[in-house]
Amino acid sequence: MAEKTASNSSHESPLSALQEPQEIANALVRLAASLKAMASSNASAVSTGNSPRITYYRSLPPVVSQAYDLLQQGAALVHGTSTKYTLVGKIDRSDQPNLAQDLLQGCQLIGTACIICHEPASGCGVSARSHILQAARAIVNTTLQLVLSFIDESALEENVGAQKTGAVWSSCDVVLSKTVPLGNRNAIRRDLFTYIMECNETMTEFQDLIDLGPSSAEEVSANNHSETNEHGIVEVEDDGWDAFLQGQDSQFTMDELPVAVASLALVKCSRGSLNVTLQACEAAARDETSLAEFQEQGCQDRCDWICQLVEKARAVGDGMTDLGACMYPPLNLDELLAQIERQTTCIETVVLHILDASLVHGILELPDDVTELVSKVQSALATRQREALEAIVQAKAYR
Repeated sequence: MAEKTASNSSHESPLSALQEPQEIANALVRLAASLKAMASSNASAVSTGNSPRITYYRSLPPVVSQAYDLLQQGAALVHGTSTKYTLVGKIDRSDQPNLAQDLLQGCQLIGTACIICHEPASGCGVSARSHILQAARAIVNTTLQLVLSFIDESALEENVGAQKTGAVWSSCDVVLSKTVPLGNRNAIRRDLFTYIMECNETMTEFQDLIDLGPSSAEEVSANNHSETNEHGIVEVEDDGWDAFLQGQDSQFTMDELPVAVASLALVKCSRGSLNVTLQACEAAARDETSLAEFQEQGCQDRCDWICQLVEKARAVGDGMTDLGACMYPPLNLDELLAQIERQTTCIETVVLHILDASLVHGILELPDDVTELVSKVQSALATRQREALEAIVQAKAYR
């Protein structure tokens, strides 16, 4: 009998203490909270200008490659187990605990990958950390929701269980399809291309508004109707809400149109500075053929320069979003002026950082095509800023 007990004990899972679904759900809650804290720490580092140093650009260090392998393994385990967990749960709930342990194990592998990349020794910057954390949090949170749906038995109602499982699949597919950018270079480029895409969308949206031409005074007055009531009092009926629903309010006035054109040109300058940032980062690491060689060639100096440039470019991207929000008619000229000045400063900071590249211990010399492009952005910025300020002054005088 003692031998039998010893035999059973030897085959006991290390997670046997967590066999109860609620305890497994609690473990997932703790993991989700840890990942959220990492994400908050990452966001705080960006907002305070204390972004972690990157120690590589192209070539992944072994420890980072291992982290991405763990991420893949965890996602594969969760993806494969979630279907079984749902099917078994609708037939025989007694078989679910072991599968729940597999779900937890997969999520723990994913959490370990995030911890590795979040450590300063990994050399992963803000962008790389953000993307892996975003993917990891989605998997852990959808898995938690799946487990909880069987605890409260909502998964047994209609197709709720299938929907929860589908959400787990979708979050895992982001990792399994290798959509998560690997390493600093890919993550940085993903972020910059996202900002560039937002610039393009903003330019398209406001170019369409500008192409409508100015709204006339007749159109504005036509939206207001006056009637005399039975007491002889004139009542003015404002159809502004109806005009808004019909798109009549989304049009610049004659005095606002030049301001909108000049502001749109500044969005183009923002896009230009992001484009040149991409090229400058590639040029800074163009000689990197292996991690060892890059480190021998002054890797940290170049990595620090790239990291600082990306921080400045991120301010341009975020500022462009704020600028676009101020460009909707009717224009608040004071708010728009303040945002134009902030955006101009952000773009100038990027331009000067790239032009001063040769001052980084003399190890970084950017190719002529990059320096020529950044000089064009600098020249265009000065012109567009002057045009915007002149247009705002004229618009204020008109009002």
